[in-house]
Amino acid sequence: MAVNITFSGDVIIYFKDAIWNFIMVTDRDHVAQMSYSSLQPFPNGLRTPGQKFRKLSLHSKFLSATNSVSKGPQYDNILNMSASYLHGVDAGGKSNISVGQASGQEREIIHLTFETGQVDGDSLLSDYWIEDLSTGKMANVGKPTAQQVKLTFTIDKGRDAVLTLDDEGSSTTLQSWIYDPAGLQLTFDNGCHATGNRADFLHFYDWLYDPRDGRMFLAGKPGTGAMAVESLQGNCDPMMIDPPPLP
Repeated sequence: MAVNITFSGDVIIYFKDAIWNFIMVTDRDHVAQMSYSSLQPFPNGLRTPGQKFRKLSLHSKFLSATNSVSKGPQYDNILNMSASYLHGVDAGGKSNISVGQASGQEREIIHLTFETGQVDGDSLLSDYWIEDLSTGKMANVGKPTAQQVKLTFTIDKGRDAVLTLDDEGSSTTLQSWIYDPAGLQLTFDNGCHATGNRADFLHFYDWLYDPRDGRMFLAGKPGTGAMAVESLQGNCDPMMIDPPPLP
């Protein structure tokens, strides 16, 4: 059974300790909506207002032996927070990004993990820019930028639920899927669907920061007018951290 999962909106992706990690930064306009087969089992999304950190995991004991951890051909098109033009690198060649896993201003973190599969960029835009808010300097990203991220893997048929979404904080299964030869199309949409987007890119700095100088960046499509902390269009596209953040 082929499983294709699409992530869009405010999501941070990285691979660490043999696990794919997907971080969704939520607030009243970003609720981490999950859907499949035109169904939304959680009408208000996976966001739990006021619960600052929620750990979820996708799990299957029937993972196909053909699976492996891999990066798809458009993986490098995911906007990379560890890129040297954003934060530079340390003496060991790793990004200067650090992780606080904190969240303020009525925002929360949903941390979703899965142990295998291929991750790839999808739905590319060619005109994205980065603005360094500490200097006002703007630059085009210089390559197509993924608006979505795909996670794909296969699972074998089993008597029990084939795939589950588990809430690790309470050891509760939130959702399960049985084997279907037609496959499973699953989406996690953490985009801002309000009128006028806040500067979503800055929200990541409740979770990520540069330990040297606290630099912040804003990303978006050019020609949107105001380039300020409360930009009319911030970034609702996925970004990745590769290599993973420093401890």
